Amino acid sequence: MFHDPETTLKLNEKKERELRLKNESIDRQIEELLSKEALSKISTFTNDKAHFSEEEWETLQEEKAKLDQILKREVDNIVSPQDKANKQKERNIPPTWLFVR
Repeated sequence: MFHDPETTLKLNEKKERELRLKNESIDRQIEELLSKEALSKISTFTNDKAHFSEEEWETLQEEKAKLDQILKREVDNIVSPQDKANKQKERNIPPTWLFVR
C-alpha cells in the first residue's frame, strides 16, 4: 500500500510529465482553434466591400488574385508519386538504371 520515498518520487515525476504533455497538447489545440477563428474573422472582414474605400478594395482584389495565382502555381507544381511512377514505367527504362538530370 505504501511505497518507499524513491518510488513515490518516480510516480509523481511520471504523473507530472504526463500532465505537462496533456497541458501542452491542450495549449496547441487552443492556439490552432484561435488561429482558425482569427483567420475566419479576417476573411469575413476582407470580403466585405463596405470596410474599404474604392481604391483600397481594388488593391485588395488585385493582391488576392496574385496570391491565388501563386497558390495555383504551387499546387500545380506538386508531383504525385503515382504520376512519377507511371512516367518511369512509360519510359521503358530498366529498373537497374539511375535517372540523372
